[in-house]
Amino acid sequence: MKRGTGRFDGLSYEEIEQALFENLHKMATAAGGIDELMAEWDDATDQEELALIAQIRSHQRDVRASYLEMEARLCPRP
Repeated sequence: MKRGTGRFDGLSYEEIEQALFENLHKMATAAGGIDELMAEWDDATDQEELALIAQIRSHQRDVRASYLEMEARLCPRP
């Protein structure tokens, strides 16, 4: 069963992961960090936004834990 817009068709897993991380990283940075972004999501009231947040949070892996793991791999620090 195909889901989504096809935006990631033709991309490797690594390319998709990088694109998703970059988007999440932008949101987390704008919020002041991943914990602040999660708090903003907890306080959301817009029904459309709540539906998207619920969809994201329905995945098996925790968003915060996944973000921190990807950040460690994809943004190595000197």
